[in-house]
Amino acid sequence: MSPPPTRVRPVADWLLAASLPVRIVADAAWGVRLPAGVTLAQAAGGLVLATLGPVAAAGLREASTRTWGLFALVAALLGVGAWRADGPVTALTNGLHLAGPFLSWAAGRRVAAPELVRFWLRAAWIPVLGSAAALASGQFGTIVLNGWPRLLGFYGNVHSHAVAMAVFAAAATLAFARKRRGEDLALAIASAAFLVATGVRGPLVFVVVAVLVGAGSSRAVRGGVVLAAALSALVVASRWSDVRSVVTFTAPPGGWGALGSHRLDIWAGSVEAFVRGPVLDQLLGRGLGGQFGLHRHLDPHHEVLSLWFQLGPLGPIAWLAAGVGAAWAARGPHAPAARGLLAGAAFLALLGNDVLYRPTLVLWVAGFAGLCVPRPAPPEVPSRAERVGPGQGTARGAQGPGEAADRREDQRGDGPTHAVTGREV
Repeated sequence: MSPPPTRVRPVADWLLAASLPVRIVADAAWGVRLPAGVTLAQAAGGLVLATLGPVAAAGLREASTRTWGLFALVAALLGVGAWRADGPVTALTNGLHLAGPFLSWAAGRRVAAPELVRFWLRAAWIPVLGSAAALASGQFGTIVLNGWPRLLGFYGNVHSHAVAMAVFAAAATLAFARKRRGEDLALAIASAAFLVATGVRGPLVFVVVAVLVGAGSSRAVRGGVVLAAALSALVVASRWSDVRSVVTFTAPPGGWGALGSHRLDIWAGSVEAFVRGPVLDQLLGRGLGGQFGLHRHLDPHHEVLSLWFQLGPLGPIAWLAAGVGAAWAARGPHAPAARGLLAGAAFLALLGNDVLYRPTLVLWVAGFAGLCVPRPAPPEVPSRAERVGPGQGTARGAQGPGEAADRREDQRGDGPTHAVTGREV
């Protein structure tokens, strides 16, 4: 698939292509603090989204009325959330995180080239090789959290590392299922191994769901089932006490709220504290960043609750509608993979807080879904015979075989190959 011969399109391609490597490298600077409490990773992430803004705006020019309505609703929710936030820094950082998937999807829609994922897959080797270097240096045995040794790679946060490895593993597996490239298989195996080394179990579920939903052939389905069974066995083994409690209807030592690293306690306590607050908060949310403080100083470990606490009940509804719409709009041979990644992200959002605030996952999943939205056909250009009118050549509205061939050639164009990949993959 070659882009139309315009000057704008290659620039949009390069901006979107560069956004993921920049975002990946920025994640390594998570612990570097700048003035006003902003990290270098947040500043770089904001720069990426600001750069994608014009591309995203161009992608919305041809969007449907429903898409425009959804984006208007999201903008209004974020505006109210920013107004009710504790301060401008809180509003800006949380607002950029929540706006990220919409900007990434719209930018991908502008480019509309699913083969761009080839470049993104190769960019994934940056953190994978960084993880390999960290593992070789002995980092895995020196960092222990909740009794588990953890591998941070070159990341400053174990969950950011785990989610990045999860999306790389799922995307590479789906790419391998489609084209059988050894490079994709190697990336999938390395990413899955480093994901397991993080000791974070939620992203394993992301990989299982994404691969099973995104597999598009019987052979890919069989491979996906094997991978899902292996990763599911790891999850069950690490949560065997929870599984045994559920199967035997026996509460664990800490009570039913202790299931899932006390997830049920966290969710129930957060909701209880929220509904005790003002009615206006329940309708409009507590503002951007308002998900913090309901459970100690932490967030509720649940993306749906996080959206509700920040933006009110319309928050999770709008983001759910966006996910469904992105899956519905995806077309072409890469569409199953896009839908698989979206399904994995939605399922993971119900288990924890590893989606909206993990930029690599959001940029990859939403951007790839946008890349799979087909561009509308260009309007037909009147032929010379149609422009000059009757009596001055071929009759108006009629075309000879040569003129029809000329029109097809004009519409096809002879533009360059894809600005990033150089070929359709």
